[in-house]
Amino acid sequence: GDIPGIAYGAKTGDGNAVRNSFTMNDGSVGFLVGAYSQTGPLLKNNTITMSGGYAGSLLGAYSRRGTAEYNSVLLDGGTVTGNVYGGRSLHGDARNNSAIMTSGSASYLLGAYSETGNVQYNSVLLGGGTVENNVYGGESTQGNARYNSVTMTSGTANWLLGAYSETGNVEGNRVIVSGGTLTGGVSGAESASGNAVGNSVQFSNVTATNINGGYTDTGSASGNRLVIDSGVAKNNVFGGMVNSGTGRATNNLVVINGGEIGSEGGEPYYTVYGIFGGRASAGDAVNNRVVMTGGHTGFIEGGTSMDGGTASYNSVLITGGRIDNGVTGGFSRNSSSSHNTVEIRGGSIRGHIYGGKTETGAATHNTVILAGMPDLEQAQIMRGNDSYA
Repeated sequence: GDIPGIAYGAKTGDGNAVRNSFTMNDGSVGFLVGAYSQTGPLLKNNTITMSGGYAGSLLGAYSRRGTAEYNSVLLDGGTVTGNVYGGRSLHGDARNNSAIMTSGSASYLLGAYSETGNVQYNSVLLGGGTVENNVYGGESTQGNARYNSVTMTSGTANWLLGAYSETGNVEGNRVIVSGGTLTGGVSGAESASGNAVGNSVQFSNVTATNINGGYTDTGSASGNRLVIDSGVAKNNVFGGMVNSGTGRATNNLVVINGGEIGSEGGEPYYTVYGIFGGRASAGDAVNNRVVMTGGHTGFIEGGTSMDGGTASYNSVLITGGRIDNGVTGGFSRNSSSSHNTVEIRGGSIRGHIYGGKTETGAATHNTVILAGMPDLEQAQIMRGNDSYA
């Protein structure tokens, strides 16, 4: 049948709601909610299964002030014109909720969401169907987002994000991509003003626009990781990225075992886009690393500061693959570049190779190491103030 409003598996004002379920095979409903509580402290183990029909939105559980945990949604068919949430709390925490999609369609797909609370240990599995917009393991406007995950094996979506927070920190979130179709990109986690710490992406077999292990607009990015085994990234990829401000990019890692990175940068040589281990804006870039064993890209920079920070102790190791437009261990546009290293033991490289590089500062104690049998016939090793070995 058709329900124009809200259908609840359970509803309570100030009590708990535990182990309720709702199954929808046909018909239409405005909102389908496994369990709802206004002020109750706990919503737990509530489930929704949808295999057909039409719904405005799906929520495994929705609490205004309590904790939503271990709730789940399975979308195995039908059309959801709005969002799908494993669990949602307006002012409480949301943890260990899950959303699984194997067929059907939805606007957004989220493991969990909270406006002011923390979201942690939530998960999304996209194994089929179409998500018109983005997929989030966990999202919070003001809280922290930790240890959430997105796994994509099939289906279609725009962007995949392990987690997102407007003002909180994003930590330990991950995205695994092994199949499906993306119209946008992939991010281990993103924050507008918080820090991005220890997030990761494992990527293969798919084409994406951009990929980053962890991103922050104005915070710091530390310990994020990106591994690409195959597939295509049309633009730049980053282990960790700080878009603006004085936040630092430290201890981020990119590993490229295969794939095409920067494919929109021209043919037959990629010149515009490439790989950044860690990229800061006005902050320092320290101890970031890129390892390339195979694949094809435009350029590689181990650590980069674009507007006033230093670049130090960054490194690049190349044992295979093809680089069309140069390699730099560490680059600072307006400050010093020191103690950076490029080690080349294989692969084919065109363009300039710098241990460290700066446009207006000093480049000191940087190193280029050559070993094995790399193809450097069309490469130029730049010494300058760098050291060379």
